[in-house]
This record gives sequence, structure tokens and C-alpha cells, in this order.
Amino acid sequence: MTDDINEELAQGILAWYEFDEEAKVLVISDNSILADYLSEKELSVEKMSISQSASPPFLENRKSFFDYVVVVAMLEKCREPVAMLRRWKSVLKDSGHLLLGAENRLGVKYFCGEKEPETAEPFQGIENYYHKLPGYVSDMKSRLYSKRELESFLDSAGFISRKIFSVFPNLQSAQFIFADGNSPNEDMGVRIVPQYSSCDTIMVDEQHLYADLARNGLFHQMANAFFFDCASSNLSDALSATVSVDRDKPFKTATIIHSDKTVEKVALEKEGCENLKRLHSNMEYLRDRGIKVVETKLSKRSLTMPYVDGTSAVFYLRNLLETDKDALIEKMDHFRDLILQSSPHVKESDDDGVILEKGFVDMVPINAFYENGDFVFIDQEFCVENYPANAIIFRMVAFLYDLEPRRLSLLPQDFFFERYGISKTIGKWIDMSKEIVPMFRKSDVIEAYLKRHTVSYSQIQKNRTKLCNDGLIKKSVVDSCFSNIEGKKVYMWGTGKFANKFYSFYKDSFDIAGVIDSDSSKWGTMFHDKCVMPPRSLENCNKQKSKVIVCIKDFSDTYQQLLNMGFDNIGVFDANHVYEGRQSLVPSLKALNKNKDTKKYHIGYIAGVFDLFHIGHLNMFRRAKEQCDYLIAAVVTDRGVRDGKKREPYIPFEERVEMVRSCKYVDEVVEIPYDYPGTVEAFQKYHFDVQFSGSDYVNHPWWLEQQKWLREHGADLVFFPYTEQTSSTKIKALIEKGLL
Repeated sequence: MTDDINEELAQGILAWYEFDEEAKVLVISDNSILADYLSEKELSVEKMSISQSASPPFLENRKSFFDYVVVVAMLEKCREPVAMLRRWKSVLKDSGHLLLGAENRLGVKYFCGEKEPETAEPFQGIENYYHKLPGYVSDMKSRLYSKRELESFLDSAGFISRKIFSVFPNLQSAQFIFADGNSPNEDMGVRIVPQYSSCDTIMVDEQHLYADLARNGLFHQMANAFFFDCASSNLSDALSATVSVDRDKPFKTATIIHSDKTVEKVALEKEGCENLKRLHSNMEYLRDRGIKVVETKLSKRSLTMPYVDGTSAVFYLRNLLETDKDALIEKMDHFRDLILQSSPHVKESDDDGVILEKGFVDMVPINAFYENGDFVFIDQEFCVENYPANAIIFRMVAFLYDLEPRRLSLLPQDFFFERYGISKTIGKWIDMSKEIVPMFRKSDVIEAYLKRHTVSYSQIQKNRTKLCNDGLIKKSVVDSCFSNIEGKKVYMWGTGKFANKFYSFYKDSFDIAGVIDSDSSKWGTMFHDKCVMPPRSLENCNKQKSKVIVCIKDFSDTYQQLLNMGFDNIGVFDANHVYEGRQSLVPSLKALNKNKDTKKYHIGYIAGVFDLFHIGHLNMFRRAKEQCDYLIAAVVTDRGVRDGKKREPYIPFEERVEMVRSCKYVDEVVEIPYDYPGTVEAFQKYHFDVQFSGSDYVNHPWWLEQQKWLREHGADLVFFPYTEQTSSTKIKALIEKGLL
């Protein structure tokens, strides 16, 4: 998202509000976005930071000076909110307005999982930072408040007369604003697109909560943000406002419903006046075509119309989908007929159907009411000449379903596509539908913004699955993954990355009897040296003498399937988890330490090629053993040497293993898995206390990163000096020169 879009979206919180002409405005802000915006409206504007506005000289010189003080997302940063409110009140005229915008710590988005801005953690504001240490809370640069807390601050500061507005989706991108007590009479989930700082913690579909919140009297208490108009008189008469600042200048508007139930659509830019004229003309055109529309009256910079206290057409039709499909079909046919009636037909073809002389692309249920047995249209500002009626009919059907699975199950939308003859060319109408948004909005820029700050239901489901899986993984890993495995036949479920890591780590530690996969295309193929079998192969195994390790990322269904098959000895292997304790058979450390002095480390780990075994290797093993009770030596395979060092080893892997194993300082020799040769993977498998390495890596950035990682996980990396007189490199050099 570009800075320009950031600025435009931030203007929404003030764009709908009607300021007095030539007013003096003080903007409290850390940036100039709102100050610049108000200056463009030919207001006299001063911008100050919180600290600047608290200075005694300023307060004395500007006493009772300003008509408006604008404070948006700044009270949260004040150490003493009431004291600052009193200072700002002192610079206001007696008739002046404090315009205060603030996030709500009990906003519905935070219950859905949005991260609290200051702590960058979910649910902290909801808990009122209860689980944060007092010192942490007192040092926070900002914090959120609830509606009641904000009202208490205003009361204490003397702002008794005020009007409160609930703001959605948030303060930084205000698009829908409702006066307190004026809850929407429609499901705002159709219109409000929730926006978040980060989408990876969102667990609840916020759009589907608005209707329930309104029905239960919680819509305003759980608004994502608030806007307070505080003044002794002349408070805003708006009941609600819909702000569109994410559009190109000619299409930026604010639609305001006033207390007298008139609706006013205001052009937010001078360029928008011509667009209002076009909108008025379009509505008159449709009226002349026999289409029922809301009557509009054009003035210099706004369009007024009566408030329609009817049912939104999209909800009326969706209700019929639930209750009366025959009636739905009848009303959808009528809606389709109105689209065809809206303009003369230029021509008709088998592929494109009717071509309308004027195509009103927004003749869709979301822009209509159902009143007195017919559809009444609003907001028909976009008209395209020589436009296919089928493209509009497709949008009519799409808005009915909105790809909601439950609606699709009640009556497939393909029914209407077939009924209206558009199913064979559906791809074309989908593409044309996508072209509508760029007509009035900076499509590429805003789409990039929405991609970053909005979340799909599929992403919410993934977040939920991850949350549930993390909890189940933790229990399975700690309680089940490697418990009750000794002496058991092990069956692996999966053939992907997790399974490959498990097999590479543990093929020599456990009796792996078979590999299972649900994908029938894998059956009969080879996974390493095992033939992949179908799940039914487990039916005949001895469940008391077997253990199944599930080696797939999304394992919930498989885990349940195994339980249904009668297995209770099930483990879940997470390739990214650092398991507690050593997962190999290590002799008791108590036995190792018996009658011996306590050493600095318990399990030590050292890795290398160990080619041309010499005194340097021996000295390193001796030094390592002096510091640990049990020493594991990991040997690189021949393939690992070839690919890693780009040469052939002088001594084959099996012989190098035997030479290392013969060293009295080494307790165990293991193979370094080719696909998982790193320090992190070794620690995941052996959970050693220390890794030993040669001093030639002591200042190497990668090795220092490994050392840091190990220390963060309770282990260490210790560097030993090499024996200077003898090294593998020197011996190889002599061999290559023919001197040995």
C-alpha cells in the first residue's frame, strides 16, 4: 500500500463531517495527513504534537481561540488523558467542537483476533492489559480504552454535551459511521469489509457478526472505533454516513442520512460535482424507462433524496432463498426483466445476448430496495454504452449468493445461469464483472492494500486449523509421539516432507514396518526402501504391538481416522518442533555419572567427515569427552562429502564410521542424514547439551548464528583449537604431491 492510499483512507474519519466555513482548526497529530486535508478545504489549520499543545505559552496565547480541535488516535498516547482534554478545552471557543476519534479496546475486531497496536499481541486490550506487568503497562507508548472509559475522561474534562458515532471498519480507514442508538436496519456484513494490521491471528469471520451484534444491542458497544462530537450546541445531525475515499477524485463521496431522514450524497472533491450530475441524469433516465428509482434533487455539491425505510433487495431475495424458492425465481425473473427494460436494445446475438444502449452496471440487488411489491433502485452512477445485459444479470445472481456455501447448497446459482442462458459464456461475464471496480477506483493500488489487510474465510479456517493443530501437536508430541515406542512396529503415515525427515532421522532407531498414505496414486510406489501401502493395510496389524506416527502437516482428519480404526498408540511428528529430551536410546546419565566427577555437559555432539583419521581428530574427541558424559560423533556420508565439499572421500563412509567408533572417547557414532545435515536438525533429533566444532569456524557468521540459536534453546556451541602439526588438509596435500 502506498503512502498516498494511506493518506486518502485516513481522511475518511473527517470527510463526512460538515465544518463551518473559514473555521479555525487545531489538529493534534504526529503527521500532517488530516491537517493538510482540512487546509485543502480552505480552513485555517494549525497542527501540533501532544507535547506542543501542552506548553504553557501556547495555551495562554490560544485561549478560547479555535472553532475545532481535532484529535484522532492521539488520546491513546497521552499519559494523562483528562489533563490533556482540559488543556484542549481551554483553547476552544465556548461554541467550539472537540472532534475526538479513538479505537475501542472492546471492538469486535479484537475479539476476532486483531493484534493490539502497541503490544502487537491479540486480546491484550480486551483483557485491559491485566496480564502485563505494571511496569510494562506504565511504559507503554499508547494503549486503548473502552467506550465507557472514554466517556469518563470526557465527563471529567467538562465535555458533557456530545454525540457519539460508531466507526467501521477502523479509525484509519473509516467508511461506515453510525450515530449512537442508530443501529443499521440491514446486515452490514454485505457492505463492511473488515481490515486488520495482520491477518495471521484472525479466527472469527467479523462480517457475519454485525447482524447479531445489532439484534443483541451490542453493535455500538463493540464498534471498532468511536468518533465524538463534543460541543455545547450544534452537534452533527447525522444519523449515519458512508464514506468512499478510496476512489478516484470524481467518485469520492460521502452519503449522509440526516436526522430529518433526508439522504445527502456529497461530492468530496470538486471533480465529483460532474459525477453527481451524471448520477441524477441516470436516475431520471431510468425513471423515464419505467424503472422505479428514488427521487433525487441536485444542488451545487450534493444530491439529496428521501430516506427509504424499506428492505434491502439483497436481503429480501436471500430470505426468499431460505423460505420460498418459487417466489425467489419469480422475483429474480422480474429483476432480470427490469435490467432488460432499463435501456433500448442495440442488438441481440447467440453469444452475447441483448446489447443495451446504456448498461447500468450497478443495477444489482445491493443497490435496490423492495418496497410495495417492487424493486426501487438507488445509486446508479455508472453507465456504459453498448453493454451486454448478460454481464449485469450475472452480477445480479452473484450478489444474491456472494459465494456463501450455505446459500449455494439451497439452490445452486448455476440454476439461474442456465435459466438466463449465460452458463456457456460465464467466463466472459466474470471477467467483465472484474472490470467494473477499475472504472472508479485505483484498482491495482487498492487491491494491493486489500490483499494485505483483509482476510478471506478460507484464511480464517487455516488460522483455526493451525490453532487447533498447535494445541493437539503439543499434546501429541509431549505425550504420544515417542512414548510407548520401544519394541513396537512403527508405521509411518505420509510420504511428504515431514515423513522424509522422520525416516531420515529414525530409520535406524525404530523398527519401521511400513509406510501408509491416503493418496491412491502413491500406493505401490517406493518411499526410500519401503513400499507405500493404503490405510486398509493397517486393519490386520497387531494394534497392541504397533505404533502409528502421523507425518503430515494437517493431520486432524488422519488422527481421527486412526482412532476410528481402533488405534490408541498414535504419535504426531512435527518436522519443525524441537522435542523435549533425546529421541535416541541413550544410557542413563545417572549410570554414566556414577562414581565420577560431575562434568560441565551431559550429552555432547560433534560432526565431521573424519577422513584420513589422525591425531587431530583424536585430540578433539578427547577434549570433547573431558567436558561431557556421553559423546555422539556424527559422520558425513559419501554423498554428503561429494555434494558438500565437491570431492570424493579418501576413506569410504562405512570404514570412517568404524574408525570413529573404535575411539574410546566416542560413545555413539551416527550417520548425518543427507537431507538434514545442519545443527538445528541435529539438535531436534538428539537434544544435546553442547556441540563441539573446530576453531577455524569461531568467527564464521553462519556458525555464530548456530551458536546463538543453540543458546536460545538451552544448549551451546564450543570451539576447539585444531592440532596445528597434523590436519586432514595437510595430509591430503602430501598425498596429492606424492609425498605420502
